[in-house]
Amino acid sequence: MYAVNSSPFTVEAKFGKSRKTYITHEFQLLVVMEMEDKEKIVLEAMEKAGKPVRPGEVAKMANLPKDEVSKIIKNLKKKGKVTSPKRCYYAPAK
Repeated sequence: MYAVNSSPFTVEAKFGKSRKTYITHEFQLLVVMEMEDKEKIVLEAMEKAGKPVRPGEVAKMANLPKDEVSKIIKNLKKKGKVTSPKRCYYAPAK
């Protein structure tokens, strides 16, 4: 990641090929992630695990709050991108 443009209130950063704008506030960087980005992170963590995982495990791997990961998994399941081979365990759909 490196800064491309900045102002007192925003920083535009580049990650590989994508650009994101982040909102700064009193020396803190408040990252505004789109839901699709978080879904991608959760799916990648599940794929990396290589086995069905619980939301808490995914949260640790993805460095996201457990409650947020649970909501993301629920949305991914509705979209057919995640399956639940057994209760409370999830894996990417094949």
